[in-house]
Amino acid sequence: MSLTPRAAEIAKVARDLLETDGLAALSMRNIAGKLGIRAASLYEHFADKRAVENAIMAAGMWEQGDFIAARVAAGKGPKVFTIAQAFRDFALEHPELYRLIMSRDLDRDAPDVAAAELYAGVCIREEVGEFREVSLALWSYAHGMADLELNHRYPPGFDVDAVWQTGLVALHDRLLQLRAGTATPLPSKD
Repeated sequence: MSLTPRAAEIAKVARDLLETDGLAALSMRNIAGKLGIRAASLYEHFADKRAVENAIMAAGMWEQGDFIAARVAAGKGPKVFTIAQAFRDFALEHPELYRLIMSRDLDRDAPDVAAAELYAGVCIREEVGEFREVSLALWSYAHGMADLELNHRYPPGFDVDAVWQTGLVALHDRLLQLRAGTATPLPSKD
């Protein structure tokens, strides 16, 4: 995405505000306040708050894609586990950015958003290949687990790692079966 230097500065300030004060604090007025300008001045660089969010989300998804790719490059063992752990770690390290990315409809017509979304999922798609349902299942599982963990929805003392591992073993086994041509067909919707 090619933002002007001033728009990039605004997006950085907005992301810092998001990460320190949370999604509820992300407003044009608060962003302008952090920059020491009037909120109306922001509209010279962004059409609206949604455009600022799109810039943050796109940059965040590019960052997430780099984060996961670095883990995969350095990882050992099944990539499904490495990818999911990287997804989890990114969410836990950047909870407010993660919430923004995952809680908003993606404006795929916005500059760079669609490309960033594709990039963020490249490691999953490369690992599962033609088995798209496994790709979407892995992404859905990792997101659901990360969301539940971020929102402290597991009972105190519950072994969240064991839940992660249980689901990932099932997904990994399914992928191996599909690759070997030994997977049991899924039940029909009828």
